[in-house]
Amino acid sequence: MIKALKKENLEESMDMLIKDDQQYFDPGFITDIKNAQNDTEWMLSARRSIKLLQSIKALSGTERETKCDQLFSKALQAHSNAFLTILRHETDPSSPINRQSLGATTAAMCAAMFITADMGRLDLLSRQFVRLDESRSAWEPRLLAHESAKLGSMAELEYRMAPDNRFQVNVLRLAAVRADNGALLKQVDAECALTNMKTSEIPIVAWDARTTWFDARRHHAGISIIDRIKGVSNYTFYDWDSGDLFSHKDKQERLVRKLRSIILNRL
Repeated sequence: MIKALKKENLEESMDMLIKDDQQYFDPGFITDIKNAQNDTEWMLSARRSIKLLQSIKALSGTERETKCDQLFSKALQAHSNAFLTILRHETDPSSPINRQSLGATTAAMCAAMFITADMGRLDLLSRQFVRLDESRSAWEPRLLAHESAKLGSMAELEYRMAPDNRFQVNVLRLAAVRADNGALLKQVDAECALTNMKTSEIPIVAWDARTTWFDARRHHAGISIIDRIKGVSNYTFYDWDSGDLFSHKDKQERLVRKLRSIILNRL
């Protein structure tokens, strides 16, 4: 993977991040919990995501905004196309079958939003959320129509409509951290505490490091030390209490809306 990534320019890496879902399985972040909210780790486990994160952050201000917008736009368009292809095929089996992984397009959208938040670009992150809202508003009526027909793949499709609630909480908190506003971050953390969320930390190393946190986690029996030689960035992420993961979707969505109001509506 490192050899392949060294040959890719940024545009090629963007395209491959969207097209190739195999990059997320090795080392990957695998769980047997159905519909687990692990979009944050799933996205960060791909070296290509880390390459884009670290390479785009190294660009000048205008270039960074352009590349973030380009990645998000490409991912959202591919996601929308795949979503609508699946819906068409459900009602017309003679129409083309979707070949695009919704997991890959979701992860690519997550990467774009994560990079934007990590750069402290609240204005750009706000626009990304609005565009995601607009796309969901266009899909949901068709999805509900299919659900009323009791079509089998609709539950999975609803799950993949957007990055999971936990990712959205974490990307909003990261934006608050990078905004360097202590009062804002304190308010965000207080809201998360009200929903019984707990924190954990993931060290992110260079995209071409010999061993990443995800490698070490997957192969913990033989590898216990990650490669920190080229630097490491520690990210703190929130997670739902085990009892709240599936049973309190409304509460999760209220938290996301609250954090968006606190962080993004102040622009």
